[in-house]
Amino acid sequence: MDPTVPGQLHRCKYLVLFNRVTAFAPTFRKYALQPNLYGIIGGNITLLCQPEAAPQADKEWLKNGAPFTPSEDPQDRVSLLTNGNIHIRGLETSDQAEYECIATNEHGSDSTRGMLTVLRMFSFCFHYFCIFFLTFVLCSKYFK
Repeated sequence: MDPTVPGQLHRCKYLVLFNRVTAFAPTFRKYALQPNLYGIIGGNITLLCQPEAAPQADKEWLKNGAPFTPSEDPQDRVSLLTNGNIHIRGLETSDQAEYECIATNEHGSDSTRGMLTVLRMFSFCFHYFCIFFLTFVLCSKYFK
């Protein structure tokens, strides 16, 4: 390969040692945050930030595009766990937002995001009641 010939210069993204990848930029290809997350008021949810990276990546969270730094005290309502995940207990409507995890190491960065929708228990139950009721009515009408 001649690096002076256009199209023949390739940038190496990985450091390979004895047929093992030992260094690479973070990626969320395997463990991306679900694009649509749902919780019920008063419930709990854990937002996962699990990139593959070598060396291990630093993690940063955004909430609606702004830096978000939850407490590191696991007893708080919103806490940053030691593995970089966020745990929210006692969900409130103010928790509804787009959350993004950004992972960075010396080889690059990647991000994953998901929209958390917080539902009222009544509307959640009402929705499933309507589906059940409509199914019952349609089945009763056409399968007498």
